[in-house]
Amino acid sequence: PQYDYDLPIGTSSAHISLHIVTRNNEVRSLIRIYNKKLYNNLLKSKDEIEKEIGLKLNWKSLEKNKSSTISIVKKFNIKDENTWNEAIKWQLDMAKKLYNAFHDKIKKFN
Repeated sequence: PQYDYDLPIGTSSAHISLHIVTRNNEVRSLIRIYNKKLYNNLLKSKDEIEKEIGLKLNWKSLEKNKSSTISIVKKFNIKDENTWNEAIKWQLDMAKKLYNAFHDKIKKFN
């Protein structure tokens, strides 16, 4: 199973999404973007954004879908309850970094 939780980022064109994917033993924090022009505009700032966050992000245009994603993924042993607090803390920290790096750029585009 997969568990998702979405957070606003100030526009209906995008949101932050937090995922727990039990079959892959991973947690994800991502930005889901519903506007290809917005995604392409953000892609132009990829190096600057990744430098600001301090991590390499996974950029997926998903041409066949209506949305694109920019994500960060980390493996955790989801079946071990002792890792849950660490996994959730990591996920929330990444969500804050994504918000801080993308909010103003997305707002400026809209």
